[in-house]
Amino acid sequence: MLYKYLKETWSPKQNYIFPVSMNKKGHKRSFQIEWLNKHNWLAYSRNREGAFCKVCVLFGPKFGGIGGQRLVVLKEIPMIKYKDALHDFKIHMEREYHKIAIVRSLEFIKCFEGKQKTIKIQLDDQLNETVKQNKKKLIPIIKTIIFCGRHNISIRRHRDDVNL
Repeated sequence: MLYKYLKETWSPKQNYIFPVSMNKKGHKRSFQIEWLNKHNWLAYSRNREGAFCKVCVLFGPKFGGIGGQRLVVLKEIPMIKYKDALHDFKIHMEREYHKIAIVRSLEFIKCFEGKQKTIKIQLDDQLNETVKQNKKKLIPIIKTIIFCGRHNISIRRHRDDVNL
């Protein structure tokens, strides 16, 4: 489901008419389709009539930013005020939580498409490799113990008949 949201996000046609919002001074502003082309992490919701950061919605933390405040605009509620949208998008892109969400989404896509193993499988592979190496290290030790046993050679003391 996450993969579908990342890869198959609804995108309006070029002739789509976005809702117009008016500020207190009567200036009309609306979402611009160029913003979607410029920012691949941006998505427009026709149901909520606003913009979201799809990677932050799916992979971002609930809290972040300065002072650990709750992340709301572009994550939980859509951006509907477009006066300084380009500036707001730029600031959002520079936030650490957004960068981490981008990395998480890219790693998820790689794993989902089979281009990279999941962390669980990578750890399991590492464990299997460690077990294999340890078995190789044990072979000469076991052979030495068997050799000593066959030739009645003491391993710990110079006499075998002493109780330990």
